[in-house]
Amino acid sequence: MIIGCVSSELGKMVLIGDDNKKRLSWPIAKIIELIPGRDGEIRPVRLKTQHGTVIRPVQRIFPLEVQAIANNAKGLKEESNSVQCTKPENDFNTNDVIVKKYTSSGRLIKEPKRLDL
Repeated sequence: MIIGCVSSELGKMVLIGDDNKKRLSWPIAKIIELIPGRDGEIRPVRLKTQHGTVIRPVQRIFPLEVQAIANNAKGLKEESNSVQCTKPENDFNTNDVIVKKYTSSGRLIKEPKRLDL
């Protein structure tokens, strides 16, 4: 990963790569400091993870496509275009009689129990 603009990389969410773990198990971190070398190139980066801060080389971090949420999001209001739906009421009479069905040999037929999902 080549870091072009230093100020745009601070606060970016990244994955910390590890050869001994699967990619799904890589921890997520936020870049909090870019550490320049003697020649001015940025090689190590200080990252804030869930468990603390770590320093990792730039070659071991992989950027996420998700951007950090800015404080400006508080002022945004979401407009809802949802329509209120009402459930139709089922017309069940308490006077309905359950009719038992029998086979030709006289056995009672049981209705199969099905999930109402």
